[in-house]
Amino acid sequence: PVCYKSDRSNTVDFLTPTLKDTDVETLFIKPLKEIDDPFEYYHDYAKNTTSRPVCYKSDSDESSSQERSPGILLILEAENTSVNLEDADALKDILTGVLEEEGLTVVSTEVAQSVGSRAFVSIILQEGYVVARTVPEHNYCGFDIHFWSSFHKQEGVKVSLLAAVKGERKASSSFRIIAGGMFGKSTWKDDEK
Repeated sequence: PVCYKSDRSNTVDFLTPTLKDTDVETLFIKPLKEIDDPFEYYHDYAKNTTSRPVCYKSDSDESSSQERSPGILLILEAENTSVNLEDADALKDILTGVLEEEGLTVVSTEVAQSVGSRAFVSIILQEGYVVARTVPEHNYCGFDIHFWSSFHKQEGVKVSLLAAVKGERKASSSFRIIAGGMFGKSTWKDDEK
């Protein structure tokens, strides 16, 4: 994918940024005069040493109503897989078993054939959903792993799904996106911690 394209890109020095104060009130980024390292905020969504607290806890630890619903979408691409991707029903059974072994609750599953032997396997969970897209002729399987609860299980699910399709770890890639979640989950108080 093209992240940045410009006819003048050879004249832009990306290693020595010029920070500009836009007079916009922020909750996350410190005021410009307090930033020593201009690369300090190049980070993932996770908490780290450069994070500034954005949520302030009230005196009460218990909130009686859910005010927000977080979600995390993990995109996983598995290449050089050696499991039979042409049998989408068998793949559904394999993936469902792996997700249940990870302690997730499967609500429903669906298999949809696409072009040729390509397929979509959708698995709805109490904690979110997993969609697998197969391209058997290239030994490729892509996953959308969207959780709105039990976020701590997402990394284990990623490793297990990669192993389930017998993908090579060095031939896989993943990234996360903060996304919306699902209101009304009984575990929302635990998930906010």
